[in-house]
Amino acid sequence: MKKKDTSIANRIIIYIIVACFSVAIIGTFISLNRDFKEYKNDIGKRIVEIERTLLPPLISAVYFEDNDLIKSGIEGIFNVPNVIYVEVRKPKGSIIFSKGSFKKDNSIEKDIKIIHKEPGVSNNEEYIADLKIVASLHSATEKIKNQIIAFALIQGSQFVIITLLIFYIFRQMVSKRLEAMANYAYSLDLNAISDEAIDLEFKGSNKNDELDKVADSLNKMKKNLKASHEKLRDYAENLEDKVNEAVQDQNKEAKKFAFQQFKQRQTMENMLNNLEQGYLTFNNEGIVDEGATKITEDLLETEILESKKKGKKIWDILIKGEEKRVNFEKWVSKVFEGKFLFKDLQSLAPSQFESTKNKYIQLDFRPIYKKDSETEIETMICIATDKTLEISFEHEAEIEKEKAQMLTSIFNRPLEFMDLMNDANETINHYIDHLRKEKPEEIFRSFHTLKAQFSSFKLSGIAKNIHDLESYLHLVEEDWNDVHIANVWALIDKIKNSHLDFKEKNQRLVDLMQKAVSSNGAGEEINTLMKKIEIFYTDYHNNFVLKEISTLFRQFVYPVEELAKMQDKKIEIKLNKSDIYVDSKQYKSCFSTFLHLFRNAVDHGAESIEERRSNNKKEMALLEISFELTHDKDKFKIIIQDDGKGIDPETIRKMALKRKNLENLNIEKLSDGEVINLIFETGLTSREVVSEVSGRGIGLDAVKIEIQRLGGMIKVESEKGKGTKFEITLPLFS
Repeated sequence: MKKKDTSIANRIIIYIIVACFSVAIIGTFISLNRDFKEYKNDIGKRIVEIERTLLPPLISAVYFEDNDLIKSGIEGIFNVPNVIYVEVRKPKGSIIFSKGSFKKDNSIEKDIKIIHKEPGVSNNEEYIADLKIVASLHSATEKIKNQIIAFALIQGSQFVIITLLIFYIFRQMVSKRLEAMANYAYSLDLNAISDEAIDLEFKGSNKNDELDKVADSLNKMKKNLKASHEKLRDYAENLEDKVNEAVQDQNKEAKKFAFQQFKQRQTMENMLNNLEQGYLTFNNEGIVDEGATKITEDLLETEILESKKKGKKIWDILIKGEEKRVNFEKWVSKVFEGKFLFKDLQSLAPSQFESTKNKYIQLDFRPIYKKDSETEIETMICIATDKTLEISFEHEAEIEKEKAQMLTSIFNRPLEFMDLMNDANETINHYIDHLRKEKPEEIFRSFHTLKAQFSSFKLSGIAKNIHDLESYLHLVEEDWNDVHIANVWALIDKIKNSHLDFKEKNQRLVDLMQKAVSSNGAGEEINTLMKKIEIFYTDYHNNFVLKEISTLFRQFVYPVEELAKMQDKKIEIKLNKSDIYVDSKQYKSCFSTFLHLFRNAVDHGAESIEERRSNNKKEMALLEISFELTHDKDKFKIIIQDDGKGIDPETIRKMALKRKNLENLNIEKLSDGEVINLIFETGLTSREVVSEVSGRGIGLDAVKIEIQRLGGMIKVESEKGKGTKFEITLPLFS
C-alpha cells in the first residue's frame, strides 16, 4: 500500500512539473508571435505615416516635375527606419527616381498611386505616378531571435526554480502528511472489531448503569471511526483531481505573469523603436515626445532621452542665447493658442540651428491638428535638414558667377582695367611711403575712388579691404596720432597684399589685357574666353536664378485655404502654369505683399456657402491666377481673378469721402472704375468692423508701393455680384 501511494504522489508531482513546462512553452510561443506581429504592424504604421506626412509634398513635386523636390521627398521617406527601397515611376512607364535595393523575401511592399487633385475642386483627380515603398523585416526577425535566446534563459531559470519549489512544497506539506494519514488509516482492521465485541448492550433491567454508558461510548466511537475512514478513502481517491484543479489555478497565475512580462518587454521595445523614428515632435509645454531619430539627434547635437531626464524642453535644445530662447518659447505659446493662422506665425520661427560643427542646419515646423479640428493644434513637428552641402554649392556657384562677371567686365574694358592696376599700385605705394605726412580725408578720398573702380570690375575682395580702411579713417579723422597712423598703415598693407595676390593668381589675365591694350593680337583669344564665360553664365543663370513664375505663387495656396476654412468658406485655387521665367530675387519683397491681395479675395470677395447658394452660384468660390507676356515681351502681367461678391463702388465712394487725405479729389465726379481703384489708398477700407484679417485699410497700399518701386502698375476691375480682377504689370527681370 505504501508503494502505491508513493507512486501516485510522484505522478502528481510530475504532472505539475509537465504542466508548468507546457505553460512556459505556450506562453513563450504566444508572446513571440505577438511580438513579431507588433513589429510588423509598427513597420506598416510607419508606411501609413509616410502616406500621411511625406506623400503630399511628393505629389506636388511630381506634378510640377521638380526633380530636386522629388529627390528631397524620397530622401525623407528613405530616412524612415526599415525602409530599404523607394521608387517613383510614371504610370505604367519608366522610373522617375529610385533609391536602394531589396529582395522580396523578408520584406513588406506597398504600392501607392500618386493622385494629384486640384485644391477645392471635386472630381478633379489626375493619376500622375506610382510610388513603391519596400520595408525590411530583417530587424523584426533579428529581434525575435534575440528574444528567443532571452526567453530560453529566463524561462529555463524560472522552470528550474518553480520545479524545485513545487517538489519541496508538495513533498513537505502535502505528500508526506497524506502518506502518514493513509498509512494510519490502512493499519486499522475494522473488520476485526465485530459488532458482538463492540456492541455491549445488556438485557438487564438497569440500562443506565456505568457498563451501558461505556458500551454506548464504544459504539459511537466505532461509527465515528468508520465515517472518518470512509472520508479519508474518498479524499485519497479524489486527491489527483484536486491537485489538477490546483495546477489549473497555477497555470492562470503563470499566464498572468507571462503577460505582465510581455507588456514590460513591449514597453521597452516601443521606447527603443521610438528612438529610431524619423521625426521630432513636441507639445504646447515644449516637452519633446519620444520618437526622435538618430539622425535628428546628430543634427541637433543632443541626446533627446538624456535631455528629457534633465528637464530640457524644445527651446533648450534648439536655441542658444537667453533672449532668443524666450522669444521662441513665446512663439510656441502663440502657435498653440490658435488665435492666429499658423502660416502667419511660421515666418517668426527660428529657421536655423546654430551648429558647433560648421554645418548649416535648417529648421522647419509643421502643425498636427487635433482630430476633427482644422484650427486646434495638438502637436508640432520640427524638421531638421542638413543644408551644408547645398549652401556650399550655392556659395561656390555665386563665386563662379562673380568671377564670370569680373572677367566679362575686364574683357569689355581692358584699358580701364590696366589703368586701375597701375593707379592702384601707385596709390598704395605712395601712402605706404608717405603716410605720416598725409591727412585722413585725403587718404579717404583717394581710396574711395579706387574702391568704386574695383567694385565696377567685381573685385569684391579688394573693395572690401578698402571699405574697412574707410570705416577706420572715419573714426580717427579727428585724432590722427601715431597709434592710428600705424593701424591705417597696416590696413593699407592688407590692401596691397590682396592686390598683389590677385595679380599673381591672374597673371595670364593681366598679360592678356596688356596685349589687348598694346594691340598685340589678343583679340581672338579674348573672344574665345568670352564665349566660354557666356556659356557658363547662361547655364548658371538658367539653373540657379530663373524660376517659372507660377512656382513663386505656390506659397499662397496654403494660407488662402486655411483662411477659407476658418471662415467656413469653400474656395478653389487655380494656379496656371506659364512659359515666363524670372529672377525670383528681384521680386521677393514685392511678391511677399501679394498675400494681402489673396486674403482680401477670401475675406472681402468670397461669399459664404449660403450666400452663394442664394445667388445661384456654385458652393465653391473660384480664385484663378494666370500670367501672360505683354506684346513687347519686356513686361508681363499677373491676373488674379475671383467670382465673389465684387466691390461696391458706392461703398468705396462713401468711405473715400470720409478720408482727409483724399479731399483734393473730386470723388463724387469720379467714375465707378476710378472709385474702385481708390482701394489702394492708405487707410481706405470697405469694412466698417475691424477683424483679425482686415478692416484697417492697410495692405493694398503696400502692394501698390512695392509694384511701383519695381516700375510696374496695378489696376482693379470689378462687377458687383460677379467678381473682381486684379491686373498687375511688372518689368521682366530675367
